[in-house]
Amino acid sequence: MALAPPILQEDFAAGMFRIAPHLIPSNGAWRLQNMMLDEDGSAYARRGASYKSNVAFGATGLRMLWDGWLAGGQRTVFANAADFGVLDADDETPVNLGGSGLAGPTRPVAMDGLLFVGDAAYGGSRKAAAYSAGTIAVTQGSTAIVGTGTAWLANVDAGMVLVIGDRLHAVAAVVDNTHITLSRSFTGATATGQAYSLTPLATIPAPYNPGGTWAVVGNRLISLKGDRVAMSAEFDSTTWDPTDEWLMPEGAQLLGSAPVHDTLMVFSTAGMWALSGLDLDLTDAVGNTQQSLQRVNSDLILWGQAGIATWDDALVVPGTSGIWLVSPGQQVLLSESITPLVADYLAKGYRVGQATVFRSHYLLPVLDSGGTPVDLLVCRLDRPIEVRRFGRVFPWTNWAGAGAAVAALEVRVAAGASRQPVLLGGDRTASSRVIVYPPFQPDGPGVDEDGSEAGAPVVSEFVSRDMPAGGQMQSLNLVKRLRARYELIAPTTTAVLMAWHASEAAPNAVTWGGFVWGSARWQDEEGLGFSRLDEDAPEDPGDHPFTWPVGKRRRYFRIKLSCQDECQRFVLRAVEVTVRPSGRL
Repeated sequence: MALAPPILQEDFAAGMFRIAPHLIPSNGAWRLQNMMLDEDGSAYARRGASYKSNVAFGATGLRMLWDGWLAGGQRTVFANAADFGVLDADDETPVNLGGSGLAGPTRPVAMDGLLFVGDAAYGGSRKAAAYSAGTIAVTQGSTAIVGTGTAWLANVDAGMVLVIGDRLHAVAAVVDNTHITLSRSFTGATATGQAYSLTPLATIPAPYNPGGTWAVVGNRLISLKGDRVAMSAEFDSTTWDPTDEWLMPEGAQLLGSAPVHDTLMVFSTAGMWALSGLDLDLTDAVGNTQQSLQRVNSDLILWGQAGIATWDDALVVPGTSGIWLVSPGQQVLLSESITPLVADYLAKGYRVGQATVFRSHYLLPVLDSGGTPVDLLVCRLDRPIEVRRFGRVFPWTNWAGAGAAVAALEVRVAAGASRQPVLLGGDRTASSRVIVYPPFQPDGPGVDEDGSEAGAPVVSEFVSRDMPAGGQMQSLNLVKRLRARYELIAPTTTAVLMAWHASEAAPNAVTWGGFVWGSARWQDEEGLGFSRLDEDAPEDPGDHPFTWPVGKRRRYFRIKLSCQDECQRFVLRAVEVTVRPSGRL
């Protein structure tokens, strides 16, 4: 009997789906692990991550990572469970700043040259000890601080935090032993002979409403704790008026926030709210309210503050009902194709790590209840795809391996003339290092540094949808062969492309009348039932498609392709399955 038209997939742009495998669209897949989606619809293997810091910072893994400009200059800041740290002037060696560390991923914010994270404030100092000898004279509205009996040149550096009373100011420069300059004008009262402390890491005092989460919007520092949104004076993070705060309605407890222009999107146990007008005072001169708090979506409950990231004029927000793109005027569900996967993670008590957006890709670490990374989800935000049954979907892939074992991700903008952004990660394993990722492109080293001498190859894997070998009538037909068109280039001759086909038997047998809802899985969901095909496809620049003979009778046919060796380039262009109809039902 003649061969049927081949089942051909030359486009993977819809990304991975977690629905019934036979309903996955023809340009989607069940799994695209360690794969990125290119402009032409092909899928290429991500490149390997390398260490940026040269030694471990503790042994419990990094919980937080931040990079940006503070009073002391550009800094890469991180925290483990016990301490805060920063990279030294060589941009490689960790400096221990002390403090109490962080229990889990937390998103810091910067204002007035200071970084606010948890109960700590940091301005960019690389000193290891505080200094408080002598006294100081301060002048309201001036950046100049004058010391008496002080030796600042040897003991103080730019970025130290001046603590005087209940105010925090960052040091911009050390002039000499008795003169320093602040990054912002002193806001307290003019005085002489004052006790003080200059510390690399300050504990935030009570007027700042410490203990919650932080945001900056409308030139104000915002503190969220319990059911209250407190705010500093405009352009002044040191001055707090207890009457300038919002009490959440209905006893809603605050879960997190993030700004969109002059509006603060506030997430609570009663949904998502928009707090607008923060570039204005709470009331005008005659007592009229100039700010407003309105509920935008009562069903969007935040999964985790650290997972919020900014993209263009909107926020990417992980919620308990899915992952959303939100702004004051819209909410777009991004995770429709992986809704069951997100629901499964929530049911297991997993939490989100510190997410970011890099080159229009949203990267979300997923951690178990103990903080160990279990997944790293990646969504391409700039290439939504129209798919039958779903309409517009945003394509997802996921990362695995040493380069995905992170609890925090951050984008660093280089200080040089090119200003090229770089993706950084906070290693959550015992290596406890800052890692750096190469640009998102098909070519480059294919090994993640993992503490071993050789590193760990990036294992890329494609698992297809269930292809209907049996046609509309679901008869048993003969799957003759599998063909793949790909590019595989490696530094050695050992890299190969391996192939598997799925068995007919489902991993969970079901007895008629004995099915229990919620107990079953889709066939081969965890990779069960795959049989490896005998031959391996060799390196190839893309000129010679490789064919595997199969010779199996199937109703549905699923394939897996994987490159598990170090390679310089792996791009999957197309897969093709050839079927010969059996001629009978």
